[in-house]
Amino acid sequence: MGVLDGMGDQIAKHKDKIDGAVEQGGDYVDSKTDNKYADHVDKGQDYLRDKVSGQGEGQDGHTETRQT
Repeated sequence: MGVLDGMGDQIAKHKDKIDGAVEQGGDYVDSKTDNKYADHVDKGQDYLRDKVSGQGEGQDGHTETRQT
């Protein structure tokens, strides 16, 4: 069993905590930059939320695949 086996299950179990951390991290960056990069931070937060929710698509619309 590899390290990454079951990671999806762990992400699903802790989705609410991950979403909270993404929000908190974005708020921290906004506070340190006086909201100068708020639009970029919001896009980054949306991207991470999509990844966590299992959408699997980045901003370019391509699904990332991992080859072993």
